[in-house]
Amino acid sequence: MSKEDGYTNQTYNITDWSSLSKWIKEKWDAGYYITNVCYNGQKWVVVMSKNSKFTSQGYLWANDYSEMNAKIKSKVWDNGRNVQLINYGGGEYFVVYCKYKDNNGRGQSYIENPNDVKNYSKRHKKFLNKFGGFLNFCYICTQKGAT
Repeated sequence: MSKEDGYTNQTYNITDWSSLSKWIKEKWDAGYYITNVCYNGQKWVVVMSKNSKFTSQGYLWANDYSEMNAKIKSKVWDNGRNVQLINYGGGEYFVVYCKYKDNNGRGQSYIENPNDVKNYSKRHKKFLNKFGGFLNFCYICTQKGAT
Protein backbone atom coordinates (compact mmCIF):
# COMPACT_ATOMS: atom_id res chain seq x y z
CA MET A 1 0.00 0.00 0.00
CA SER A 2 1.49 3.33 -1.00
CA LYS A 3 0.98 6.62 0.81
CA GLU A 4 -0.40 8.41 -2.25
CA ASP A 5 -3.31 6.05 -2.91
CA GLY A 6 -5.37 7.23 0.08
CA TYR A 7 -6.33 3.74 1.24
CA THR A 8 -6.53 3.21 4.98
CA ASN A 9 -6.43 -0.58 4.90
CA GLN A 10 -5.92 -3.34 2.34
CA THR A 11 -6.41 -7.07 2.26
CA TYR A 12 -6.02 -9.76 -0.40
CA ASN A 13 -6.95 -13.36 -1.05
CA ILE A 14 -5.46 -15.95 -3.43
CA THR A 15 -7.76 -18.88 -4.15
CA ASP A 16 -10.21 -20.38 -6.63
CA TRP A 17 -13.13 -18.27 -7.72
CA SER A 18 -15.82 -20.07 -5.72
CA SER A 19 -14.07 -19.12 -2.47
CA LEU A 20 -13.30 -15.57 -3.63
CA SER A 21 -16.90 -14.78 -4.44
CA LYS A 22 -17.97 -15.30 -0.81
CA TRP A 23 -14.89 -13.46 0.50
CA ILE A 24 -15.58 -10.43 -1.75
CA LYS A 25 -19.16 -10.19 -0.44
CA GLU A 26 -17.90 -10.32 3.16
CA LYS A 27 -15.34 -7.58 2.47
CA TRP A 28 -17.91 -5.40 0.70
CA ASP A 29 -20.06 -5.65 3.83
CA ALA A 30 -17.03 -4.51 5.87
CA GLY A 31 -16.50 -1.41 3.68
CA TYR A 32 -13.78 -2.70 1.32
CA TYR A 33 -13.79 -2.35 -2.48
CA ILE A 34 -11.91 -4.30 -5.16
CA THR A 35 -8.83 -2.32 -6.19
CA ASN A 36 -6.92 -4.95 -8.20
CA VAL A 37 -7.37 -8.43 -9.65
CA CYS A 38 -5.05 -10.85 -11.41
CA TYR A 39 -4.91 -14.51 -12.41
CA ASN A 40 -1.81 -16.71 -11.98
CA GLY A 41 -2.83 -19.52 -14.30
CA GLN A 42 -4.58 -21.46 -11.55
CA LYS A 43 -5.97 -19.06 -8.96
CA TRP A 44 -7.38 -15.55 -8.80
CA VAL A 45 -5.87 -12.83 -6.65
CA VAL A 46 -8.15 -10.05 -5.45
CA VAL A 47 -6.92 -6.97 -3.56
CA MET A 48 -9.54 -5.00 -1.65
CA SER A 49 -9.06 -1.63 0.01
CA LYS A 50 -10.85 0.75 2.37
CA ASN A 51 -11.18 4.49 1.82
CA SER A 52 -11.47 4.03 -1.92
CA LYS A 53 -12.94 6.40 -4.48
CA PHE A 54 -16.03 4.20 -5.06
CA THR A 55 -19.57 4.33 -3.70
CA SER A 56 -20.70 0.98 -5.10
CA GLN A 57 -19.17 -1.88 -7.03
CA GLY A 58 -19.96 -5.11 -8.85
CA TYR A 59 -18.40 -7.59 -11.23
CA LEU A 60 -19.32 -9.74 -14.19
CA TRP A 61 -17.88 -12.64 -16.19
CA ALA A 62 -17.84 -13.18 -19.95
CA ASN A 63 -16.62 -16.10 -22.06
CA ASP A 64 -15.63 -14.00 -25.06
CA TYR A 65 -15.14 -10.43 -26.21
CA SER A 66 -18.60 -10.09 -27.81
CA GLU A 67 -20.33 -11.28 -24.64
CA MET A 68 -18.20 -8.91 -22.57
CA ASN A 69 -19.13 -5.95 -24.79
CA ALA A 70 -22.84 -6.74 -24.52
CA LYS A 71 -22.70 -7.13 -20.74
CA ILE A 72 -20.69 -3.93 -20.27
CA LYS A 73 -23.25 -1.99 -22.28
CA SER A 74 -26.34 -3.48 -20.60
CA LYS A 75 -25.14 -4.01 -17.02
CA VAL A 76 -22.60 -1.22 -16.63
CA TRP A 77 -22.94 1.78 -18.93
CA ASP A 78 -26.75 1.61 -19.33
CA ASN A 79 -26.99 1.73 -15.51
CA GLY A 80 -24.73 4.77 -15.10
CA ARG A 81 -21.70 2.83 -13.87
CA ASN A 82 -18.08 2.85 -15.02
CA VAL A 83 -15.73 0.01 -15.90
CA GLN A 84 -12.99 -0.03 -13.28
CA LEU A 85 -10.88 -2.87 -14.67
CA ILE A 86 -10.98 -5.74 -17.12
CA ASN A 87 -8.86 -8.82 -16.64
CA TYR A 88 -8.49 -12.01 -18.65
CA GLY A 89 -7.65 -15.39 -17.12
CA GLY A 90 -8.70 -19.00 -17.26
CA GLY A 91 -10.33 -18.41 -20.65
CA GLU A 92 -12.72 -15.76 -19.32
CA TYR A 93 -12.97 -12.01 -19.00
CA PHE A 94 -13.51 -10.61 -15.52
CA VAL A 95 -14.89 -7.07 -15.36
CA VAL A 96 -15.14 -4.93 -12.22
CA TYR A 97 -17.48 -1.95 -12.46
CA CYS A 98 -18.29 0.83 -10.03
CA LYS A 99 -19.78 4.19 -9.26
CA TYR A 100 -17.17 6.79 -8.37
CA LYS A 101 -17.66 9.29 -5.55
CA ASP A 102 -16.74 12.15 -7.91
CA ASN A 103 -17.35 12.66 -11.66
CA ASN A 104 -19.37 9.51 -12.27
CA GLY A 105 -20.68 10.83 -15.59
CA ARG A 106 -17.42 10.50 -17.48
CA GLY A 107 -17.29 8.63 -20.78
CA GLN A 108 -15.21 5.51 -21.33
CA SER A 109 -13.83 3.39 -24.11
CA TYR A 110 -11.61 0.36 -24.43
CA ILE A 111 -10.04 -1.58 -27.27
CA GLU A 112 -9.18 -5.26 -27.40
CA ASN A 113 -6.97 -6.86 -29.98
CA PRO A 114 -7.68 -10.63 -30.14
CA ASN A 115 -3.96 -11.19 -30.68
CA ASP A 116 -3.30 -9.56 -27.30
CA VAL A 117 -5.20 -12.36 -25.57
CA LYS A 118 -3.51 -15.09 -27.63
CA ASN A 119 -0.06 -13.58 -27.05
CA TYR A 120 -0.81 -13.11 -23.37
CA SER A 121 -1.68 -16.78 -22.99
CA LYS A 122 1.63 -17.81 -24.60
CA ARG A 123 3.67 -15.33 -22.50
CA HIS A 124 1.81 -16.31 -19.36
CA LYS A 125 2.64 -20.01 -19.74
CA LYS A 126 6.32 -19.23 -20.42
CA PHE A 127 6.47 -16.89 -17.42
CA LEU A 128 4.85 -19.39 -15.06
CA ASN A 129 7.13 -22.19 -16.23
CA LYS A 130 10.22 -20.03 -15.74
CA PHE A 131 9.36 -18.01 -12.62
CA GLY A 132 6.22 -19.55 -11.10
CA GLY A 133 4.81 -16.10 -10.30
CA PHE A 134 1.99 -13.82 -11.35
CA LEU A 135 1.62 -12.07 -14.67
CA ASN A 136 -1.26 -9.63 -14.82
CA PHE A 137 -3.14 -8.73 -18.00
CA CYS A 138 -5.51 -5.82 -17.52
CA TYR A 139 -7.22 -3.44 -19.88
CA ILE A 140 -7.03 0.25 -19.22
CA CYS A 141 -10.32 2.06 -19.67
CA THR A 142 -9.65 5.54 -20.96
CA GLN A 143 -11.59 8.40 -19.50
CA LYS A 144 -12.97 10.74 -22.18
CA GLY A 145 -14.19 13.53 -19.90
CA ALA A 146 -17.65 14.31 -18.63
CA THR A 147 -20.62 13.44 -20.81
